Amino acid sequence: MEIITSLNNKWIKTVSQLRLKKYRDKNNLFIMEGIRLVEEAVKLKYSEVVCFISENVTEKERIQNLIKNGNLLKWKILFVSEKVMNKLSGTKHTQGIVAIVKKRCINLGTLKYKNNERYVFLDEVQDPGNVGTIIRTAAATGMDAVILSKGCADPYSEKAIRSSMGSIFRIPVVTDVSTDELIKWKNETNIFFVGTSLQDAEPYTQISLSGCCMFIFGNEGNGVSQKILNISDKKIYIPLKSNVESLNVSIATAVILFYYS
Repeated sequence: MEIITSLNNKWIKTVSQLRLKKYRDKNNLFIMEGIRLVEEAVKLKYSEVVCFISENVTEKERIQNLIKNGNLLKWKILFVSEKVMNKLSGTKHTQGIVAIVKKRCINLGTLKYKNNERYVFLDEVQDPGNVGTIIRTAAATGMDAVILSKGCADPYSEKAIRSSMGSIFRIPVVTDVSTDELIKWKNETNIFFVGTSLQDAEPYTQISLSGCCMFIFGNEGNGVSQKILNISDKKIYIPLKSNVESLNVSIATAVILFYYS
């Protein structure tokens, strides 16, 4: 078993580069860490994966199974020293496994809109943890895709990937959609837009929905932009008690999506 011990190895340098969004976008790749996430990629039969495994975990049963299944999927599996794994790892306590994975290229034009599909749109949500959690919630509630505006946190950042708990593999995610693109898409498809707002809105339990629709959630500090609210067909809010002004966007999303799932 050949073990990579040099931090100057080209694959080790590639992982370092992919910690930056510009390289993830340029190469259409992202990195993930941890046995559970890599197992998700195996379950869904992802190909074109480069998997790094630390020499000190190769005898563990789950790692052995992963190596076996990764080989069946024709993954490139590289064994590295503990020193190199510590460099690769983005966490304090590494599980000894990191992978480079190819993104799925999806755009608005590939989404269906004729069979009661349900979509989620995030308008400049800044926290990658919120983005990842919302992707996980959207998958759990049976949504058909998550669409991210320009200015949103990158769903392929390590924090977002960890927060999604592998759900990034289970639901289509469209990124970097401009407001003008969104308006054009709405005009072409006539999808029913449901914006979230604290003003001129109805309680979320008081409206009925049918057909294809999209739930819109906004920036942690400013909410949904006025330009997008202006084209929303309905605006809803979550009534709160005890003088609480608002909920975290990922929690608000969960409340509404589970209600309409």
